[in-house]
Amino acid sequence: MYLLVMGCSASIWDIWFDSQYYNPVNLLQGIGGIATAGALFYAFKQNLSGKVQQFESTFFKLIDLHNNIISYLNYRSIKHNPITEEIDSDITYKGKQVFHSARLELTRALNKEEIRSYITKETFTNSYEKIENIEQAKRVFKNQYYSKYYSHFETELNHYFRNLFHIIKYLDQSSLINTTQKKFYASIIRAQLSQDELYVWMFNSMQINYGYPKVLYLITKYDMMQNFRFEMIKPQIWWQYFEYLKDTARKPKGWQ
Repeated sequence: MYLLVMGCSASIWDIWFDSQYYNPVNLLQGIGGIATAGALFYAFKQNLSGKVQQFESTFFKLIDLHNNIISYLNYRSIKHNPITEEIDSDITYKGKQVFHSARLELTRALNKEEIRSYITKETFTNSYEKIENIEQAKRVFKNQYYSKYYSHFETELNHYFRNLFHIIKYLDQSSLINTTQKKFYASIIRAQLSQDELYVWMFNSMQINYGYPKVLYLITKYDMMQNFRFEMIKPQIWWQYFEYLKDTARKPKGWQ
C-alpha cells in the first residue's frame, strides 16, 4: 500500500514538474492567489463581525434603557367607595408590578360593553352586555379602551411603549445583520417580557395611531406573542379580535 501511494505521488509530481506544465512564475502566482483569497475571506469575516458588533452596541444600549424605564415606573391606584366616596384602598405599584395593575384594570374596563340610555342630555342609565362578536369588540374597544383604561396609565406607560417599539424597529430596519440574526435578537427582546407586559402590549398594538398598524406589524413579523398564555384573556373574543387585526396590519410605507 505504501509503494502504491508513493507511486501515485511520484506520478503527480512528475506531471507537475514536467516542462510542459511547470512554470515557477505560475506556481508563485497560484500561491499568491490562494493567499489573496485567504486574506479577502478573513477581511470579509472581520467586516461581518464588525457589523454585528456595531449593531449589538446600539441594541443592548436600548435594552438597558428599556430596563431602566421599567425600574422607574410608578403608579398609584386609589379606589373609592361608590357610596361614601371614602378611600377603600390606596396602593402604589412600582417597576413590573405596574403591568400587573394595568392588566387588572384593563380586564375590568373591557369585560363588558357599557350601554348608556339617556333620559335627558344630562341624565342616563347604564346597562352592560357581554362582548360576543368582532363587530361588538370593535365598538367597545373604540369607546372604552382609552376612556376607561389607557388614560389612567398613559403618563406611566407611554415612554415604555415608545421605547419598546423603537428597539424592534431598529432591529427590523438594520442593514448590519441578516434575517436569521434579526429573529435571534427578537427572541432576546421576547424573553424580557412578562405575561402582564405581553397582555397590555397586545391591547396597545390594537389602538389606532398608538400601536396600530406599526407595532402590530412588528409583533406579527417577529412572533412576539409566541410565549403569551392567551387563555389569560377574558373574554376570549379579545384574542380573536387581535388575530383579526393582525391580518390587516401591513408594512408601513417607506420601511425596508
